[in-house]
Amino acid sequence: MGILSARELRIGNYVFGLYYSYDDIDEDERTELCMVVGLDVVGFSEHQIWVEGLENSEREVYSDFEPIPLNEEWLLKFGFSGWDKGNYTMILSNGNFMEFEYVIAKNIKYVHQLQNLYFALTNEELTIKQR
Repeated sequence: MGILSARELRIGNYVFGLYYSYDDIDEDERTELCMVVGLDVVGFSEHQIWVEGLENSEREVYSDFEPIPLNEEWLLKFGFSGWDKGNYTMILSNGNFMEFEYVIAKNIKYVHQLQNLYFALTNEELTIKQR
């Protein structure tokens, strides 16, 4: 995995925020699930990516951001109804359905990439569905 830049992301994308946890002995790099809430793609500010921590964190600063690997668990969180050797089917709220064939989706490796593709195709945000 690589470090993400503001140009790869959209507001609403899910990412891992990297931070350091210090204890009496050493420091540990850790990750927290975050949602992008602001971007500076021009570079006017010190921080190009602003996020909201989604794991009950009071953290305000992250050292960097990493993409979240796309897997079956994330597809189910987004409401995809099927996982069949690379073919993904999502039931949309308006009753239509969308199929992401393996040919299209094989280059989608990360959650934010799927969110961006979904938005480009539907003009709607792909978010975690409440169960």
